[in-house]
Amino acid sequence: MADALAAALARIEKLEARLEGLQRHFDMKPPMTFAGDWQSVIAYAPATVVRFHDSLYCSIRPIHAGKAEPSRGDGTGWERLVKGLRND
Repeated sequence: MADALAAALARIEKLEARLEGLQRHFDMKPPMTFAGDWQSVIAYAPATVVRFHDSLYCSIRPIHAGKAEPSRGDGTGWERLVKGLRND
């Protein structure tokens, strides 16, 4: 019984350490901010959300002005969050 309790306690301590590490990781992430419609003349910081055509995209790295339309595919620095928005 004591061995099982000690093993369970050790596992809980490992899980607590892992949770603390994950919390530090997410605490360092910037909050997402909505910047409205995408504009080519604007530079975007990481975690900026824009509307482009019928979708929402989030920048995953700094985006320089005049670069990388969100819909141009992988490697642009944008991740699509939502597709099929309607403009009513």
